[in-house]
Amino acid sequence: PAQFHMREGTTSIGAPETSLIISGYAQVGKSLNLPTHAYLTATDSKLVDAQAGMESAASTLIGVLSGINMI
Repeated sequence: PAQFHMREGTTSIGAPETSLIISGYAQVGKSLNLPTHAYLTATDSKLVDAQAGMESAASTLIGVLSGINMI
């Protein structure tokens, strides 16, 4: 699940909206008793810098708190 930047035609992997979509995905999986998997450590940063660390850490934390089975 992802959202697209309509003008550029790219996806925003590290955006907060992606974490919200994955959180909803985890809730649906839990209600259906299905295992869930998500790629949460991806980032939009082009360098290994503070942006990359913050996006990876925030999305991983939301995934863990949401109950994703495999990260």
